[in-house]
Amino acid sequence: MPDGTVRFKCKGKELLHFMGTSTFSQYTVVADISVVKITDKAPMDRTCLLGCGITTGYGAAIISAGNGGIEKGSNVAVFGVGCVGLSVVQGCVKNGAAKIIAIDVNPKKKEWAEQFGATDFVNPTDLGEQTIQEKLVEMTDGGCDYTFDCTGNVGVMRAALEACHKGWGESIIIGVAAAGQEIATRRELLLCEVYEQRADLYTSIPARHRTSLEGLRFRRCQGPHSASWSRGRLPRGQTQG
Repeated sequence: MPDGTVRFKCKGKELLHFMGTSTFSQYTVVADISVVKITDKAPMDRTCLLGCGITTGYGAAIISAGNGGIEKGSNVAVFGVGCVGLSVVQGCVKNGAAKIIAIDVNPKKKEWAEQFGATDFVNPTDLGEQTIQEKLVEMTDGGCDYTFDCTGNVGVMRAALEACHKGWGESIIIGVAAAGQEIATRRELLLCEVYEQRADLYTSIPARHRTSLEGLRFRRCQGPHSASWSRGRLPRGQTQG
């Protein structure tokens, strides 16, 4: 329980509440934050499914991603086509995504993904030497606007991140990795959008004010272009507009 106590015992031994709920038991005791009251007219064989799987996946697409959900016309990739992944697909359909690519190593998931609204299905084991990241970048002409990890596998999480479009792509990690596991990726993927924002900030400052800011701007920047920024120059490839 949130207060550190337990309410279950078996043969004199305390039992822990799995994920704070233990909803596989016939009766349970939970904290008030884990309870939602619903109408008694709702069919229990349907409402019992509305746990973390469906609501988390659906909400990730229509609420968490972007600024209050993915935008209409977005290119989206969903890694893992189980309950959570299919719910993400539904949310993407609801918000009008242009391309919804479902990814799973189980070929039987293709039919389910298409029934729920996926426009494409990719099985990474069928790609040969090509990585799933490369395939998604190819399919979306540069990378996905949004990717969703619904697996909890850190290797898949990395693939989801690297399949994002550079500069604005966003990866939403829903799956929970095993304790102690870490995600590794190339640092330029994490810095790309930062550089673009700095360029926007620079061009948004009227020219007459830039001189007074030369000694203040980005002094503590530790990126590869820190020297250029401290002298007031844009990184290579950026323009002032």
